[in-house]
Amino acid sequence: MLLSFTLLKEKVGLKEVAGVTVAMLGVILLSTGGNVGNLAGSVFLGNLLQVGVAASYALSGIVGKALLKKYQPMLVVTLTFVFGAVLLTFFAVVFERNLWPAKLSSEVMVALLLLSFMYCLGLVCWYDVLQHTGVFRLYVLLFTMPVLAVLISVVVLRESFTALDIVFSGLTLLGVGITQLGKTK
Repeated sequence: MLLSFTLLKEKVGLKEVAGVTVAMLGVILLSTGGNVGNLAGSVFLGNLLQVGVAASYALSGIVGKALLKKYQPMLVVTLTFVFGAVLLTFFAVVFERNLWPAKLSSEVMVALLLLSFMYCLGLVCWYDVLQHTGVFRLYVLLFTMPVLAVLISVVVLRESFTALDIVFSGLTLLGVGITQLGKTK
């Protein structure tokens, strides 16, 4: 939000700040099961990495929006994918070489290729929408991801879904809704 306001001069008003605050509170409560003390301690590194991911997403939106002024979404996605692959490969070679499997089955290779294709297709669509939408307006929708993750964990992994999960998910979605109120385009 701050980056889109500062660097792209996007309009961010009181409604947007209130919506992000409510959504962020919902995500924090949903992620910690309502015990905010869980943000520290043994899971601190994981929480710190989540902040890094959020910063990375925010920066990619700003850079992506700037690149879309000059280039088509397909080229931006290609550059993003190649840059990410080089970066991940470097870190995998340096830090995780001993964790590599000796051999990958053909099923795993097909699954990786399909996931890569679907990811690229999704990114092309994402950047196509980003061409015509503000970074803040589009990226605030990412607050729905933790809610979807909880729903998927309930359906696929048969995890429990408590009344607090419902309340915190509702709070998150309410925050996202507040930011989108009155926007027609």
